[in-house]
Order: sequence, then C-alpha cells, then structure tokens
Amino acid sequence: IVFYESVFECGPTKEDDVVSFDVGSNLSANAGARVIIADGSTNSFTGANVYRIMKAKKKSDSVTAVTGSDISLQKKMYKMDAAFYSFVSIVFSAESSSATGTLNITSTTYEGLDAELHMLVESGKINVTAEDDGINVNEDNVSVFMMNGGTLNVTTKGGDGIDSNGWIDLNAGTLHISAASDTDETNARAEGPLDADMEVYIADEVNYTHSQYTGN
Repeated sequence: IVFYESVFECGPTKEDDVVSFDVGSNLSANAGARVIIADGSTNSFTGANVYRIMKAKKKSDSVTAVTGSDISLQKKMYKMDAAFYSFVSIVFSAESSSATGTLNITSTTYEGLDAELHMLVESGKINVTAEDDGINVNEDNVSVFMMNGGTLNVTTKGGDGIDSNGWIDLNAGTLHISAASDTDETNARAEGPLDADMEVYIADEVNYTHSQYTGN
C-alpha cells in the first residue's frame, strides 16, 4: 500500500477556487503523486474490496446511536472503492519516450482507477477493467481528468468509462472505451463512455473510439 498524505497541488482543491475551466490547463506533470511506468515492465494491480473509515460523529445531532450495521448516519473519513485509489491528485507517465511499459488495473467489484481531486495521463500505456466506473475523479465541480498523451484502454461492465464530477479534458493520445452504452453521456449522470458533471472537451488530436460492452 502506498499512501500520500500531502503533495504539491497546482489546480483548485475546492469549489470556491474554481473560476473557469481554464484551471484545467494548469494541471502539470510536476504536481500530484507521480506514477512512472518503467520501460519494458508489466505492472498489474487487482482490487476486490471496499473500505470505509467512519468518523465517530453522526451526521445529525439528533441521532443518538447507530444500530446494527447501519453506517448511513455516520460521516465518512476515508473511503477506498477502487483497485488503484488516490486521496490526492495523481499523474501517470512513461519512463521515456519509448513507452514500452504497461500498467494494468483490474477491479473485480467496483471502480478501477480513482482520484479524489485531479488526474493527468501524460504518456504510457494503461489498461483499466472495472465492474463499475473505469476511471473516476470525484471532487464535485472541481475535479479534472486530463489526457495529454499515451494510450488508455478502459473497459467497464456496468458503469462509466471515465466519470468526472467536474471536467474531462482530452488533449492528445489514444483512448478507447468499452462501456455499457455506445453513446457519449455528458452532463447526464448516466452510464456511458464519458460522463462529466460539467463539460467534456475532446481535441482533434485525440484518437478516441468507443464501443458497447457486450459481456455478461
């Protein structure tokens, strides 16, 4: 387990800091936790469990007890519901321009790759397979998923290919998504290849394709 308590953040960290989508252009490979895919390597992560660490305080002062297994009345301190999960912004890149390494992420229960703030794919080859959302960035009206290069293949059996509670910004690279729906879903909160609560931007330089998942 690798745990980052704090890292340098170059983008907004809360909704009050968001002025416009221009903040997305400030995402940098020098910020966040860095994952470098070594040349010639194959790296595989598989996750099957969901963890929630709860706060002792209840959501409402009128609640005096939480009975049985009912945790819905408690506030979450931490949650981890992805095979590869980050509490901070995270950046993925290849070791060199040859980009001969591969990162495989497989979730057998919920989401594949998750960051609580921003996520940037600079380069490298990444394959994500998940039962629910393939990739998720989940700070409401703040998070940006950005792709500036590399190859990203996402297969989701019942969720969104890429789900952002803020923006999705695809600038360059090759992206293929196999998802429950064969149409893009923007601002719809529905399963599909791309689902953003704010906006989706796709540059002409992006080789983007999607297909409908046909497995069980």
